Formats: sequence, structure tokens, C-alpha cells
Amino acid sequence: MWRVWLFFLRGIVPLLERWHENLLARQFEGQNSKGVVKTVTEQRVKSNFDVELRAAVMRDVVDAMPEGNRQNKSRIILQHLSEAWRCWKANILWKVPGLPVLIENMVLRYVKSKADSWTNATHYNGECSRRGATVDKTICRKNLGRLTHL
Repeated sequence: MWRVWLFFLRGIVPLLERWHENLLARQFEGQNSKGVVKTVTEQRVKSNFDVELRAAVMRDVVDAMPEGNRQNKSRIILQHLSEAWRCWKANILWKVPGLPVLIENMVLRYVKSKADSWTNATHYNGECSRRGATVDKTICRKNLGRLTHL
């Protein structure tokens, strides 16, 4: 029985050493991306646009706020942004009583620019499918829903 354990340890120790070395190297040196550049997919471009737009609006809103209220109000403003966008998609009027006019205008400007991007993408995808270009099935399905929404 001891021979089985001996041969097992002889085989497993080099594997464990290599695993442990890689783990420590990654811990101290950080993950190595091996110089591979990620391709910019359509999904990455769209999500990056949304993130940049939201960050720009948040910068404007935070700059308009007084010093004391900035930290605790930014999360509420983000909730207002997402709620206003959902209301636009559902064709519901978004109005928050008591919200300052300046912040409300910034939120509406965010919704308008996001809506413009959304409708432009919808029309572009519809044009691609009309031209006969190769379009993914899920894009066609989403686009049909978007076109009926517009």
C-alpha cells in the first residue's frame, strides 16, 4: 500500500509545484494577458457607449450638486436614469415630483441621446436585413420588436 502512495506522490508533486508557482506568479505579478488584443465586438461598443454616456451625465449632475450631497445622491440619480430609460421604452411619461428642474433636464437629455442611439441602431439593423446582408437571427428578432415599438 505504501508503494501506491509513493508513486502517487511522485506523480502529483511536480503538478502541484507547477500549479503553485503559477498561482504565486499571478498573485504577485498580476494576470498576464499574453499581449492578446481583444476584438471590439458590437456588444462591447454598445455597452461602452452606454457606460460613457452615463458617466458623462453623472459628471454633469455631480458638478451641479452642492458639496455635501454628492455621495449619497449619486446612486439615486443613477436609479432615476435607469427608470427614465425604462419609461421611455415603455412609452410612459417619466416625472418625479420634487426633482430639481436642472437635474430633470439632464436626465431627459441622457434619455434623448440614448434613445437616438437606440433608434439609429434599429434603423441600421433593419437596413442591413433589407439589403440582404448576413444578419444574426437574434438581431432580426430584437429588431422586429424594436421596430414595432417605434
